[in-house]
Amino acid sequence: MTKKIKKIHLLKKKDLTEGFDDCFSEVSEAGIDSTNHLIKDVCLFGTPKSANGRFYTDKAITSIATLAEGSKCYLDHPGKSELKERDGVRSVRDFAGVFQGAYQKGTKVFANLKVREAFFPLLQDIAVMSPKGMGLSINARVKVFSDGAGVESVADVDLLRSTDLVSSAATTQNLWESSPDIPDEEQELNDLSESVEDEVKDKFDTIIVEEGMIQNQLDNQKIRSEIDQVSWLAQDLINKVLMDDKLSVADKKKKVISVFNDLDSEVQKRVKTIKEAMEDEQMDLNKLKADHKDLVTALLDEFKQAEEYKLLQSNLDKATKDIEDLKLQLADNETATKAKETEIEDLKSQNVELKAKLDEVEVSEKLAAKKAIVTKALSEAKLPKEAITDVFTETLMNLEEKKVEDDKVITVEEQIKTHIEDRKALVNKDSGKIRNSGDEFIDKITESVSDEDKPEKKTTKEASESFLGDLK
Repeated sequence: MTKKIKKIHLLKKKDLTEGFDDCFSEVSEAGIDSTNHLIKDVCLFGTPKSANGRFYTDKAITSIATLAEGSKCYLDHPGKSELKERDGVRSVRDFAGVFQGAYQKGTKVFANLKVREAFFPLLQDIAVMSPKGMGLSINARVKVFSDGAGVESVADVDLLRSTDLVSSAATTQNLWESSPDIPDEEQELNDLSESVEDEVKDKFDTIIVEEGMIQNQLDNQKIRSEIDQVSWLAQDLINKVLMDDKLSVADKKKKVISVFNDLDSEVQKRVKTIKEAMEDEQMDLNKLKADHKDLVTALLDEFKQAEEYKLLQSNLDKATKDIEDLKLQLADNETATKAKETEIEDLKSQNVELKAKLDEVEVSEKLAAKKAIVTKALSEAKLPKEAITDVFTETLMNLEEKKVEDDKVITVEEQIKTHIEDRKALVNKDSGKIRNSGDEFIDKITESVSDEDKPEKKTTKEASESFLGDLK
């Protein structure tokens, strides 16, 4: 558990570094991912009491856990001369990696360290060896308080600049005390002036708890009003001190701190007044209940009915809004439905067109297939060209498979074959037809003539002309 601070005084916002050793105490070899250059479960913050004697509140530790996500890790703290030369800016050559997946476990803060590839072998060795005293040092901007004994306590962390790996974390001192951007006394006065409202609010919270007042019984608007009034009074006094040219910076600082010290009694007085008013109201209510029991009961019933009415009205308003939302959704759905119906009709039209095109394709394919069968059959039949007429070809193309008795099927190929055989018979028939160009007919006429009486063999054309001349 962190230390409970009973009475605190705001000193200032402060830049500091704080070291914590044993940062690799929870790291195992299994938690070192060489492929992704990752060291898991590195401890950034180890104990609510630092080696420098500061105490960290629960709020401060939670803030560190939140701010640690994505924060940078550097190797070693820079030297004072380097800080001066670089105006407090860290060198990129010391940048070792970033912290990821930060989480709080009790009063400790852990994260996975994603290491730059060039630095991974070094950090891997250190993590495995985990030498005593070596650890991490946070570099942060914090709100610092002190108790009555002057012990500093970190109430909250505003900024986490980096977390540096150092060889002697336990002896880390305030790095920024020698930095060129260290606030001087005048800057401290400005910091005090800026923190008035936070200080007043913290004092109210502390004293309310000390007085045992229950939060849900408080008039928060009244508390807010009191905080504003006290903050305004304190700010007014501090402004008068800051504007007093007769005072030195040291004297101004003393007077401003005295204003903060006086806030305790002022806040205590106002909280006491609020508490007494609450007690008086409770006493008046108890007396009213005792003296006018029926009246109080009636008032309570009326209040209860009023609350029920408010609840019913709230439910009615919600239901009305839900109905309006549903109407809007319904209207949207109707619009969407109409759009879908139009889309469906378009698809139906496209479907009809596609079916027609598909039918054309199927017919073309069937005709092409039948044409191939007819062409092949005619080619194999070796009919003379004059025997293959357009009518004959069309007849073959129009043939369809048909059934005869006993459900016997006569295929197109079989029918084509039959028609071709008939055509062959027709071509070879001798009934008055001249075959083989008529040469055989001339040979028959001259068979009965003796060799010496045989006329000179003539061509078909010459024989035909001679024959016709004789007929004349």
